Amino acid sequence: WSPTGREELSHRVAVPASSVLSGAEELEMAVASAPPSRGPPQVLFLFPGQGSQTPRMGQGLYLSEPRYRGHVDRMCARLSPLLGFDLREVIYPTAEAEGAEGYRSNFDTPRVTQPAIFVTELALG
Repeated sequence: WSPTGREELSHRVAVPASSVLSGAEELEMAVASAPPSRGPPQVLFLFPGQGSQTPRMGQGLYLSEPRYRGHVDRMCARLSPLLGFDLREVIYPTAEAEGAEGYRSNFDTPRVTQPAIFVTELALG
C-alpha cells in the first residue's frame, strides 16, 4: 500500500518535465537505472474507456502523417468485414454525415466507439 492508495510496483515511474525533450531524457535515465526484468516481456495495451471518443479524433494526423494514415487504413480494412462498415466514415465524417439524424447516437455505441478508440490509439504507436 502507498499514500496514493496504489500498490507499490517495481515498474512504475513518474518524471517531472518542462518539455518533451527533458521528459524523454528523464525517462531514459529512469529506464537505464531500473532493475532488470524477471522474465520475458509481456505486452499490455491500455486504452481510455468509452467516453473519450470524438468525431474526427486523430483527423489532423490522418491528413498530415502518412505513417499514421497507413496504420488507420490497414486496421480499418481488416475491421470492415467484421463491422459491416468502413470505420473511417464514422471517425472522419463529412459535415453532412455528422449532421445527419442519429449520427452521434450511432457513434457513441460500443460497437463503434471501441473499435474507433482502438484504431486511433494503436495508430499512434
